[in-house]
Amino acid sequence: MSAIIYYNSVSSLRQEIEQSNLNKLEQVEKITAERMKELETLAARISYDPRLTPYMISHDYYSGEAIDELKKYKANSSIIELKLDYYLHSVNLAE
Repeated sequence: MSAIIYYNSVSSLRQEIEQSNLNKLEQVEKITAERMKELETLAARISYDPRLTPYMISHDYYSGEAIDELKKYKANSSIIELKLDYYLHSVNLAE
């Protein structure tokens, strides 16, 4: 009798663990999809921003304005914070 109760308990616990892991994976998938959509939107906005053209970024006078604009994008999106920190650091070293 105890073997049957043990088996049912183990089986039930295994199912709960599997369902919990599946729920976590689905949550990760959803968060990743949302972040990718956010990144695509942000990339489109940056590509159409006239203050962030290659000329504006590399120009001695206008590069400060471009850096300020990039900092605004950084403040609005946590996903690109590290990339912009790297870029802003490399631009500041070039100055």
